[in-house]
Parts: sequence; C-alpha cells; structure tokens
Amino acid sequence: MDLYASTSKQSQKVRRIPANTIVKLLGCQGDWAQVEYQGVKGWLRRKDQCSAALTSCS
Repeated sequence: MDLYASTSKQSQKVRRIPANTIVKLLGCQGDWAQVEYQGVKGWLRRKDQCSAALTSCS
C-alpha cells in the first residue's frame, strides 16, 4: 500500500506499507484515512484499507 502526503493520488508517496500491516488510524477525510506507520504520518486510499472495523472509516 502506498502512503501519500495528502489526500490525492498525485501527491508525493511518503512510504510503502506492506500488506496486512497494522497502522494507527488518526482520522478520515472522504475516501482517505490518515494513518501513522513507524512514525510516518500519511494518507491511505479507502480501496487500500482493510475492511476490519478498527481500520476503516465507515
């Protein structure tokens, strides 16, 4: 999964997160979730998120 600097696919990719990795959910904006992974904050697209209740924005 790609971690983006902002809520746009055109923004800079700040990190690559391995599949099935636990991240800290910080908030949501539309189809994006702001997360933190190993001290790096960024945004994940909804389609890249796990459907588990604790990691989705629904």
